[in-house]
Formats: sequence, C-alpha cells, structure tokens
Amino acid sequence: MHAQKIEGKFGYTVKLWEGNWHVVASSFKIWTSGKYSNPGNEYSNFKVKNKKLRFDDMLTFYKGEKKMKLPGKLVQKNPDKLDYIWHGKGLFFWMKSKWKVVASDADGQWVVLYSTKTAMSPQGMDIMSRRKNMSEKEIKDILSHVDKIYIKKEPQILK
Repeated sequence: MHAQKIEGKFGYTVKLWEGNWHVVASSFKIWTSGKYSNPGNEYSNFKVKNKKLRFDDMLTFYKGEKKMKLPGKLVQKNPDKLDYIWHGKGLFFWMKSKWKVVASDADGQWVVLYSTKTAMSPQGMDIMSRRKNMSEKEIKDILSHVDKIYIKKEPQILK
C-alpha cells in the first residue's frame, strides 16, 4: 500500500482516509430520497504533490440491484487543513465539488464531511463510518462534535 510511504504531517490524514467507508447519515437528497442506497467510498493511491495530498476516491452506491461506481480524485486545497477539491475522472471529468472535514474521531472510525453548494448539489453533510450501520444515539453524539455553522439540515440516518 502507498500509505507507508507518506509520513510527517500527511501521515495522520492518510491513516484517516485510507480504505473503505460507509455513508451512514446524510443531508443530501441523493442519499435520503431512497432512489439510491448503500453509498460508500474507497480511498486509495495517496501521493503528495506540491505540498498537497492527492488520492483516488471511488464512490459506490446501488440503484436497485445494480452497483454503480463514480470515480474521482481528491486534492487538498491547503496543506495545513483537511479541505479538498473533488474532481470526477473519466466520463465524470466535468464534475467538481469542495469538501471539508468538520469532525473526526482520533481512531479514524468516523468522519463528518461538509460540502459547499455546487452546480450539481446543495451544501450538505455526510457522516461516514468504517462500520456499515450506526445507531441514532451514535449519530447524535457525532453531531455534538460538529460546529453548528455546518448543520444547515440535520443528516438523516441511511438504512
């Protein structure tokens, strides 16, 4: 894996992101409407270029029984912050969004991402976990760590 090669100030960030994540709660209608299910991300291929962390993001979700994939790449905006620009890859090259980590646990088991409004979606938040499901109590505990300026619409637990 590439993670062992990255040390220093990017080491924690790689440890936080690397591997598979499940979106367990979201304020984005694309995930809460029921049209799509089981969203998740796999982060890999970490590199540092121009003092900024870059890595691949494979978003996966289901439309009915069919597994869908949306490949992308995250590029850190500022080397001293956990904020990123997501760019689609391949057929999705035209897609772009801005993401920021607004809360995470020290063990890298959950993370809260906030996205600004884009041409494709409103601003919103995803709570991602290494586990596929989290209880309402766990979600509320996580939200207690998030600055209220990021909670425009309370995330719904995904089934």
